[in-house]
Amino acid sequence: MSKTAKSKLKWRFYTGEIKNRYVDPSLFKRLHAPLDNILQFEPEFQDYCVTLRPCEEGVNEDGTVEAVLYCTKNHNRFFDQDEDGFWNEQKPSYSPDAPNKKTGGGTNYTYMSNYGDLSCHSLIAHAWVENRYHYIKEVWYERKGKMVPVCFKQIDHLDTNTLNNNASNLEYVSSAENMRRRLIADRLKNKAGIDPKLLTPTLMRGIYGLPDGSIPQLVEEYLKICANDKSQMLVENIRLNVSKALDTIKSTLKANN
Repeated sequence: MSKTAKSKLKWRFYTGEIKNRYVDPSLFKRLHAPLDNILQFEPEFQDYCVTLRPCEEGVNEDGTVEAVLYCTKNHNRFFDQDEDGFWNEQKPSYSPDAPNKKTGGGTNYTYMSNYGDLSCHSLIAHAWVENRYHYIKEVWYERKGKMVPVCFKQIDHLDTNTLNNNASNLEYVSSAENMRRRLIADRLKNKAGIDPKLLTPTLMRGIYGLPDGSIPQLVEEYLKICANDKSQMLVENIRLNVSKALDTIKSTLKANN
């Protein structure tokens, strides 16, 4: 489907039942979509097929679905299928600052340029984390004078890296929880010198799950472990030491309860 045809369609989040689609790599147009990194690293890789899930659909004026956009679980890869059955990669557009974007916010988000102003992390979260419509409610919009659907939860990048849109790094949270996590991430960086971008989503989930009062103890425990560790700047050791500190704090909390 051409870009002109796409622009005439109304694009919306995929509303059908989301299922895996296993695609033979030979059906991809290699000039547009080199698949080496997917075939090597995609964890959902089965029988030499690429695993895709629908995330957005193009609907014409009579409501008929004319096109579907698919995405992988990792690596921010997006594809659609043409009339000949071949799969074409749709490249996200990256902007260090996005003042004209209608969705997302701040900086460093990636967007689908051919499909309107949709942020890639929203598409991947909808397809691979949880159905976005679980968090939609109708609210009164004064400027339009009518009720409009609004998503009342935000998508958090667990490691604070807004370019890491892997499904394991995304989670739906309230705005208050999102702000709380940003404060915790700032404390880790400023007090312990830990860049959250170096940690795994699993470690960040464990840290965010602690009571707020335990975060200073976690920082103190981490610095104590690192005191005599000359190789603490290696990413592997930072993760290991954070994991040790986290286990210590969890054990203390469990003992106190």
